Amino acid sequence: MHTRNRVSESLPPPVQHPTRRTESIKAAKAAVVEKDAAIAKSLQLARKEKDAFDMDLKAANAEAGRFRDMVETRADMDDEYRALAEASDTLDERVQDYEARLRVLAEENDGIRADYSAEIKSMEAERSSMRERIANLESALTSSETAIDQQRADLQAELRKL
Repeated sequence: MHTRNRVSESLPPPVQHPTRRTESIKAAKAAVVEKDAAIAKSLQLARKEKDAFDMDLKAANAEAGRFRDMVETRADMDDEYRALAEASDTLDERVQDYEARLRVLAEENDGIRADYSAEIKSMEAERSSMRERIANLESALTSSETAIDQQRADLQAELRKL
């Protein structure tokens, strides 16, 4: 018996060949890594798109503010013209001239207000749409993260079984 142990100790260890099980574990691990990378890239793209929507929303808000300022400026101009017409009512010709100018400006102002009002409403609708898209993206992002966590858990459970 003592001789047997010496013989087996002097022999080199047996060569181990990869089994199908080890290969499938390696393949499963590679698939998990590949899926994680793809999911991470998808999440990154979704975040970039959300950031772009946020920037568009800020720009739309700024543009709407500028339009409101222009409408208010135009209204202030109308008020100034009316004050001039009231102050110069002793001079008939000037009054008539100012009244004619005021009518033209009022018509232009009404047209501008209508245009700006429509533009502001359009931008507000677009902002609302963007907010809805952002909410949908955030919801999809949350769903994706939940699905990723579930896939990881499933794959880890599968790996443990192997």
